[in-house]
Amino acid sequence: HLIAPGRPWQHGQNESLNGVFRAGCLGRWLCTSVREARRIITHWLEEYNHARPHGALDGLGPQAFAAQCSSQALEHAA
Repeated sequence: HLIAPGRPWQHGQNESLNGVFRAGCLGRWLCTSVREARRIITHWLEEYNHARPHGALDGLGPQAFAAQCSSQALEHAA
């Protein structure tokens, strides 16, 4: 309700994700059924959210970064 109708640029993060999703997933695959589309999108989301390298995490994916932080915390605790 805070974004005026017809003004998507007022929410830049959402529009950025839409562009990444369009280019990285929808633009790469031709789905012949809803079931296939759901499978492809689920796989893409898992990769995007868990495995994709992030510049803010020194090029690591979120899972690898979390594992690295956990191991460092255990080393400091010992």
